[in-house]
Amino acid sequence: MRILFLDDAPWRHNLVGAKMEGPDSKIAGIEVVHVWTVDEAVEALTTLGPFQHIYLDHDLNDFAPMTGKESRFAGTYGSLELTGRDVTRWMAKNHHLFDPKPKVTVHSWNASEAPNMVRDLWEAGFEVVWELFNGGTDPRDADGDEPNYG
Repeated sequence: MRILFLDDAPWRHNLVGAKMEGPDSKIAGIEVVHVWTVDEAVEALTTLGPFQHIYLDHDLNDFAPMTGKESRFAGTYGSLELTGRDVTRWMAKNHHLFDPKPKVTVHSWNASEAPNMVRDLWEAGFEVVWELFNGGTDPRDADGDEPNYG
């Protein structure tokens, strides 16, 4: 099973790696492709697929200064930030490239945009769910919401 995981938070990538990329996962044939930006996600979908499951976050580039993983095309969209919705719009527009269509989990905590991401994909025929990221939080995050790297 090939999985695509889009998120900009390093701690989330680390948690997913710890849960999905152990020795048992490799024996079971599970491979996770980690991507951080819209550009990397679209490139992986077009060149590294097919994927059986795709995990998408909405808010991206929050950690760009720390990771150096800012979208190189962000300025062309009239915004400093591309989001996971840009990926869902691309997937919906290019739904014919996905045969069979992968299962998609929108794991964003963004309550106003995550439902739009789900709708984009559902209307294009994808099996999609909105499931809040439940991999835990960074241990440095005292209030349990998101890491504060200040």
